[in-house]
Amino acid sequence: EVFGNIEVTFDFVGYLNKIFGSYHAGNALWQYLVKDTGNIVIQNYATQSIRINNIRKLADSIMSGSEGSIMQEVTVNGETKKVLSIYYPIRFMKQDFGVVFSLQTQVIRKLIVNKAIIISTLSLGLLIFLVIYFLHFYEKSKEGGERLQESENTFKKIIEFLPIGIIVVDYGQIIRTINKKAAEILNIRNAFDFVGKKLSESLSWSENFVRPDYYDNAFDAEHFINYVQDGQEMVILKKEIPVTLGNEELYIEAFIDITAIEKARKLEAAANNAKSEFLAKMSHEIRTPMNGIIGMADALSLQPLTSEQKDQVNIIQKSADLLLMILNDILDFSKIEAGKMILEEIPFHLREEINIVTELFRPSAQNKNVQVITDIKPNVMNNLLGDPFRLRQILSNLLGNAVKFTHEGEIVLSVEQVEQYSGNITLRFIIADTGIGIPKDKIGLIFSSFSQVDGSTTRKYGGSGLGTTIAKQLVELMNGEITVASPSGISEKAELPGTRFTFTVEVFSNEKILKEYDFNNITAYTQIRALIISDRLEPEKNIASVFSNLGIKVSVKAFSKTLLDDLATNDPRGSNYEIIVIIDNPYYDGFKIAEKLQSPGISDRHLVILFSSNNKPGNYVRCRKLEVDHYIIQPHEASEIFDIVQNSFPAIHMGTKLPLQITQIRKNISILLAEDNLINQKVAQTIFKSLGFEIAVANDGSIALKMLEEKPYDIVFMDMMMPEKDGTQTTIEIRAKGFKMPIVAMTASVSKEVMDKAISIGMNDYIIKPVKVNTVKTILMNYFSEKI
Repeated sequence: EVFGNIEVTFDFVGYLNKIFGSYHAGNALWQYLVKDTGNIVIQNYATQSIRINNIRKLADSIMSGSEGSIMQEVTVNGETKKVLSIYYPIRFMKQDFGVVFSLQTQVIRKLIVNKAIIISTLSLGLLIFLVIYFLHFYEKSKEGGERLQESENTFKKIIEFLPIGIIVVDYGQIIRTINKKAAEILNIRNAFDFVGKKLSESLSWSENFVRPDYYDNAFDAEHFINYVQDGQEMVILKKEIPVTLGNEELYIEAFIDITAIEKARKLEAAANNAKSEFLAKMSHEIRTPMNGIIGMADALSLQPLTSEQKDQVNIIQKSADLLLMILNDILDFSKIEAGKMILEEIPFHLREEINIVTELFRPSAQNKNVQVITDIKPNVMNNLLGDPFRLRQILSNLLGNAVKFTHEGEIVLSVEQVEQYSGNITLRFIIADTGIGIPKDKIGLIFSSFSQVDGSTTRKYGGSGLGTTIAKQLVELMNGEITVASPSGISEKAELPGTRFTFTVEVFSNEKILKEYDFNNITAYTQIRALIISDRLEPEKNIASVFSNLGIKVSVKAFSKTLLDDLATNDPRGSNYEIIVIIDNPYYDGFKIAEKLQSPGISDRHLVILFSSNNKPGNYVRCRKLEVDHYIIQPHEASEIFDIVQNSFPAIHMGTKLPLQITQIRKNISILLAEDNLINQKVAQTIFKSLGFEIAVANDGSIALKMLEEKPYDIVFMDMMMPEKDGTQTTIEIRAKGFKMPIVAMTASVSKEVMDKAISIGMNDYIIKPVKVNTVKTILMNYFSEKI
């Protein structure tokens, strides 16, 4: 006997997103959906650049089925905020998720959104109630016909008025029911006519289905639908939930309108692009007059001047350098915010870098009778791999502040090694001073952008307020953390409590690799044998020639299984080499060879050197992990090879050295400058004249091409942005015509993409404006040096 058929539609995710939209309040009240793996799959924060701490704790709670609240810290564009998050676990399609409502504690304290909190809590409670009620109803539906009929009617009403589009289909995709919201979202006029039909055949919007690129890792393609309704593009999130009712497999198709979220995302992307373009253009425009100021001041300083004139020129130079430093700070801040800051990974000596920074600020500190003290713990490794420039930038910003705000006493820079594993090293830096300190209620502003503790500080001490912000962002890029405290702990005066900054960074060890070889019995270069593994029998001749000039016997072989076996057995018939040189280039992967040498232990018994003309980020660390002793980027200097051999074979007489060669720039170099800006032309003419060279000037790329066809030039300095024909197109045409002379890009852009593009189209080098005399001199020495 049939009592009745139950058709239930329910979409928890859609309802949740509706709640999200109803109670979203900018960056104050926001929500997200998190998987049990800790990945956030949906969030409606105003920006995508957000990092949430304690996310693992939420994921663990989801796995255990717990619910509750948690205090969290979220990092947005480098700024940390505290939020109160309420979470509840749910399960869809055999996967665990957690619904999280987050509210800034600052807003809670100010009692601005109390009503919003109450409504959000009630909505979450209603949601929990509906889920519990649904499960309870399903269990009780087996108990009797009358109660089943009543529950069915009640539940149908609930589903019908849910603010989520719900369609229930069976295993064959036949529609069982459609609620009002689904009909509204999908532009269905008469929902009853679709019941009993196949879903894919009934709804025309299925043909317009697309997947937005920013959801690649969140859902499969089928969960996103785009279609046009009344001339407006609609974006729908579709979630399919399998359920079993009465031993029948059904699917709840839930539809959530996320059009507003998509529009906000597009607006944000457009704003970010506009900001990036604006900063790039402003950088170029500012650097053009800066090129004139710095270039002319630099050239003027080389002229015979009176002491008063020298002081005036010195003031111009320092002021221009300060302006350039502020410009670079703003660009660095923008690059970090946009996620375009790329850290270097090169060898450096920690103590040397720290000495450079401290010596930079020591004179200004001494003028104030302030002592700068450095305390580096003995166990701190000195030979490291990382980004020394950015590390110096962090230290310079923090030490600069310490010197600025300290008028008596001392500044102490301490360094200690807190962790080491598999070559990875964590260093802790502490900078403490006896300066004016920071009020407790102002410490939270220290890492905020463009801010200082108060306006009077800005007027008295100056500064853009970006130093500590950039330091914090760079520390986080280096997988570290930074904190600030006041008092510093080293000051004895209550009126001068001082400040203490503490930060950590991760670097990689570049200390000498411990190996099994013992070269102490080698007392002459003639006893050394070197094997060069290359893709051709005649590798770069200058590599082999440097070894040969020292008297080292050199063999060149292609890599093969036979060679690997000979090296593994160290066959005395011809494979007992002390040095193995590996050539790496875009067409020959030297790192794979290094890996093959490592597995049978060949690297342990040899000095391994890798020469690469295909340098990429991470190559230094790769070499360390593959037990390569030295990584040399092409082009190299002969002294690099000599120093490596001398340090690796200590029994060889230390008096042996390469012949000293003095070089100078060759005279009578014909130089062509392609530059449209009159000021930059004058600056360049002045700079080259101070080096003893007259130059020819072309006002744009087309004129430069004509001049090259009329007369051969030894080198071309090419501005990247010119009317008629820019530097890129001009360079391409110059190379197409077969001209081989060096072309040096002159650009006001500090973008790595611009620099990489310049090299890829055939340019040999680049100079960033403002141009200085020493920079031009270095370029000319590289290409036109001659022995005296």
